[in-house]
Amino acid sequence: LHPRGIVQLTMLARLAGPIERWPETLAPLAKLGYNMVHFTPIQPPGESGSCYSLDDQNAIDETLMEPSATSLSQVERLAKVEASVKALEKDHGMLAAMDIVLNHCAGTAPWLLDHPESAYSVGNSPHLKAAAELDEKLGWFSNELKSGRMGGPHINNHDDLNRVMDTLAREVIGPLKLWEYYQVDEAESLRSFKEANGNAPAFEHEDYNAFKDGCLPSLGANRTGAFVPASISKKYCRDEGQLTHFLGLLRNDLQSEFGSLESDIYGAIRGVITWERIECKKGPIGDGHLELVPRYFRRLKLTEEAQKRLGKEEEVVAHNGWVMGWPATEDFAAPSWRHVYMRRHLCAWGDCVKLRFGAEPKDCPFLWDHMTRYAVSMAKIFHAIRLDNAHSTPLHVSQHVLAKVREANPNCWIFAELFTGNFETDLLYQGTLGINALIREAMQCNSPGELANNLQGSLWGSHPIGAISHIPTLSRRPTQQADSGAGRGFTRSASFALISSGKLPLRPR
Repeated sequence: LHPRGIVQLTMLARLAGPIERWPETLAPLAKLGYNMVHFTPIQPPGESGSCYSLDDQNAIDETLMEPSATSLSQVERLAKVEASVKALEKDHGMLAAMDIVLNHCAGTAPWLLDHPESAYSVGNSPHLKAAAELDEKLGWFSNELKSGRMGGPHINNHDDLNRVMDTLAREVIGPLKLWEYYQVDEAESLRSFKEANGNAPAFEHEDYNAFKDGCLPSLGANRTGAFVPASISKKYCRDEGQLTHFLGLLRNDLQSEFGSLESDIYGAIRGVITWERIECKKGPIGDGHLELVPRYFRRLKLTEEAQKRLGKEEEVVAHNGWVMGWPATEDFAAPSWRHVYMRRHLCAWGDCVKLRFGAEPKDCPFLWDHMTRYAVSMAKIFHAIRLDNAHSTPLHVSQHVLAKVREANPNCWIFAELFTGNFETDLLYQGTLGINALIREAMQCNSPGELANNLQGSLWGSHPIGAISHIPTLSRRPTQQADSGAGRGFTRSASFALISSGKLPLRPR
């Protein structure tokens, strides 16, 4: 099947009938002209029930199968899935595509309790500690309001909003003394500089900005303040006097930084409450999605084995989400002057935990192996793979996983949900990952010209809008002429009508 001949329908797996009966249930789609069915994930979901927030990537959800599947092993369940996919192709001429979700898991994933190092946590990312403390206190405040204390749960107008914000400042932000995290630990910085051994780098040149960035990993980690380790200070400070001068500059900068940060915290919280309670009339404060503000972190009760290994009973891990205007190639959970979690700039998915792969497999062996086995198991069965949230999945992780996918299935067709907001970045992902098609939303185009721009253009290897196709409509088989201009090295655009999070076209148009 030539890529231009693909006519695909997305099917919610839980609405497609038992997996064993897919060939029977979906047979009418072939008569309508569809030759590929794209299925949403078939793994067990977490607490929210979302098929994109998975509890176990290497299991098949038994609720999607016949009742007899409860007694089957996971290997036997996979065999059932494979048999149905083969029957769809053999009996009805339809190929099958499957989603894979690499960049997060459900917050209730059982394996996360054994391997909390797989997530961004206060333990492995200590710069998140202050943000996690703020988030937990906001959860406490929300519960107080829900219970009828501190003014009660109702926020119906701006007077109510101002009352809540005043109470927030008095009962939450003030007592937390978050400014303590944004001091400079001059004693630790000086000690590190003085006691540096022969492994410390040699002085290179005076550079205050590089020196300042050196405090980021510890900024937000301790109430004694941030410090600059010798690995940084030795490079950019000629001597102890220079170090003392830079620490004085840093002290002033962090004081100013906290002032801006605190203002953003108030602004973000006020904005969320205004939108959800006053504009959208979400109702009184409650539990779960009815809390005052979305939760950015969750507390995990670790298994006994993990407790022994890590020396603690619990771990606080970060939720995933998205950040407006964030560059796709950068990690918003890493130390940064944007302080995404602290400034409350994350549009959080409260059912998902953000996974922390590190730079290479040895940084988190379990996670790399777990997610690679998951993707490969799907590629061995399905003809195509859709990479969900490709723009938020670390590029090197997708590259590693897709390389293993192609080893297992060299003919696997890869398409991706890739919304980087930048054409050059799209090309970087396409070139690095070898993506065969990018998803574009037809209903999010505000004019015929915008739709045409998504679909045409030689960069995407497509023909002009309105031109007669070289592919015979009935056979869906490409002619020799259709193949002649295909080797451009760029990805085609796969136009979908509307994705789950999109607005109806009436609003933008």
